[in-house]
Amino acid sequence: MPPKNILVYSEKKINAATLRRHFLEWRAERNLPTRCDEPTCKFHNKPLEWNGKPLPLILDHKNGVNSDNRPQNLRLLCPNCDAQLETRAGGNKGRVKKSSGGFGLVRGVAGKKNYVLPTEPGHFALTGGQAKMTIHSPKRKS
Repeated sequence: MPPKNILVYSEKKINAATLRRHFLEWRAERNLPTRCDEPTCKFHNKPLEWNGKPLPLILDHKNGVNSDNRPQNLRLLCPNCDAQLETRAGGNKGRVKKSSGGFGLVRGVAGKKNYVLPTEPGHFALTGGQAKMTIHSPKRKS
């Protein structure tokens, strides 16, 4: 499958090994180093080695939606940084509802809701603290 079909928002989850391979290829094409992407992490600039052994990196979805595979939503994290995330190991289970319309609903703490809206399917903007979204629908044939 070509990277353009993998590194996009999808309603369905992509195989983790396939996603990781395509994301690493995407990074290599842009000369981005293989490192922990958390700037405050020791492994952001130092070799990925712990006790003389290579340290594996974990592929993470920044917004917690595991089918939002756009490159700007993906990052590599060392196990220490990954362990500190609320969304680690299924922490979003039951909090994310996916839509073919291109967004996920993430239910937050105390009933608050956060909408995760990739920009591809429509237009999303914040105006005066309020969110406004325009969804582009295909025109009907007469």
